[in-house]
Amino acid sequence: MTNDSVKGVIKNFILNFLSFALPTVVLQFVVQPLIAAKLGGDLNGQYLTLMSLNFFLIGISATVLNTVRMLQNEKYEKNNVVGDFNIIFLFYALLLILIMPLGYLLYVKDTNIIDILLYVLIGILYLYHDYIFAQYRLRMQFNKILINNGILIVGYAIGTVLFMFVLPKWQFVFICAYVLTGIYDFANTTFIREPLKKTEFFSETVKKVGSLMVANSLNSSIAYFDKLLLFPLLGGVAVSVYNTASLVGKMLYLVSFPLNSLLLSYLVKIKRFRLASVKKYIFRTVVVLILGYIVCVLVGYPLTDLLYPLWASESHIFIPITVASNLFLLISELINTVLLRYYKISFQMIIQSVNLVMYLGVSLVAMYFWGLLGFSIGVSIVALIKTVVMLIIIIRLDKKQEQIV
Repeated sequence: MTNDSVKGVIKNFILNFLSFALPTVVLQFVVQPLIAAKLGGDLNGQYLTLMSLNFFLIGISATVLNTVRMLQNEKYEKNNVVGDFNIIFLFYALLLILIMPLGYLLYVKDTNIIDILLYVLIGILYLYHDYIFAQYRLRMQFNKILINNGILIVGYAIGTVLFMFVLPKWQFVFICAYVLTGIYDFANTTFIREPLKKTEFFSETVKKVGSLMVANSLNSSIAYFDKLLLFPLLGGVAVSVYNTASLVGKMLYLVSFPLNSLLLSYLVKIKRFRLASVKKYIFRTVVVLILGYIVCVLVGYPLTDLLYPLWASESHIFIPITVASNLFLLISELINTVLLRYYKISFQMIIQSVNLVMYLGVSLVAMYFWGLLGFSIGVSIVALIKTVVMLIIIIRLDKKQEQIV
């Protein structure tokens, strides 16, 4: 790899990291504490649960479509074929329109039509935003992603002001942000303008979408089940306490998402994976991760006191555990990006199915005996096991020395 190409990778990572980190930091460390202070512990737990359901649905729809588009795009362009993807996009939009009202009724137990419609609108806006980013990534337009997320921050600011002082509905925080970015995306991308028609690759693409959708549903279940399960089982306050403790670990996640996105952008151009080519980076990565863990834990206590003073003291005991869980999650997600590129997508279902069974079994049993603390420890243990297993798999992949498509 030449110096210019190394500089290019570093530049793209920095742009990708900043574009993801900036709105996430604003949301996690500014917007959500303001929402929590206004709503209180129980209603804040309800809000977090509803947004977790939204993120779960986006993870099995927009994220899947984004990934498959990146994996399949070269084939469509090589054959000068356009279509398929907006049919799948429309299917996902209808899915959200059907499922999100049911989820709202399940958790809120209220039939306020305005609130339900606003909640569904959030889902549709997220669907468009997270899918259309595939075009920026395929073109390596990380500068436009950065601009997009700058607009997102402005939208958060406008929406938060509306929520705090004008319209007491938290949905406007996200609607304002994603309407503004949606306008920018529409002006700067073309994927959404593609025709609603089937092509010769439709069946192949739908199979990949289906396989990855199942795999992501299993994986995303683990990512969001903490709130989706804790709310009905332990109540909204428990969700608020656990989410506050998890906040610090999410600082590690700030690195995970841009790394995964950038890694996939480059892997789609590489035919064969060689473990030897990255061995020299492994020790450095381990050192950085250990330092990251220590920093996150040390920063966690004063940070939660500052942002969530109403229940911060209850969250302190969970901080070292939740940071460890997120550390293991970061490592396993990076490894999974490599597996996603070089193994059959159906292989993801095996990995995530086993992971989900372990997650539900260990965490729920631990919760039964030791409450929220047991749940936290169980989640961390499962994350560690998954990381170890995936390390073994990637070593086997390297030994085969052949691409599995």
